Amino acid sequence: MGVRLPDGSEVIRTRHGETRFDARSSRVADSREAPMSVMVTGRMNVNPDNLAKLFTEQADVFTAVAADAKERGVIRHIFVRGEGDTAMFVDEWPSAAAFEEFFGSQTLIPELMAAAGVMGPPEITICDVMDSPDRV
Repeated sequence: MGVRLPDGSEVIRTRHGETRFDARSSRVADSREAPMSVMVTGRMNVNPDNLAKLFTEQADVFTAVAADAKERGVIRHIFVRGEGDTAMFVDEWPSAAAFEEFFGSQTLIPELMAAAGVMGPPEITICDVMDSPDRV
């Protein structure tokens, strides 16, 4: 979890430096571009059943967000059920900057998070993808 600032935003530390996340607008700022693709995880405090129900109820909105992500370069995206009241998204992006530009400007994501009952901002982690001989 990051450091909460007086204005309600949060500073999240990643390998790429500090990223400021404004929970009120889902705005991410102060990014640095990574040389290879990056994996992005976002851990959310939410009942996974609420999120799964929303996948059906607002499938068109999720599809619109996915289309925007594809236009901005997302390589892959999935949601996963966590333990207890947690769920995560796992993305691969060409760079941290590409993800941050998308996430910081995407207006539908905060609406979906509110509708699902997500409590607080997601805990976002950005990691460089390592090139290894067993990569599939």
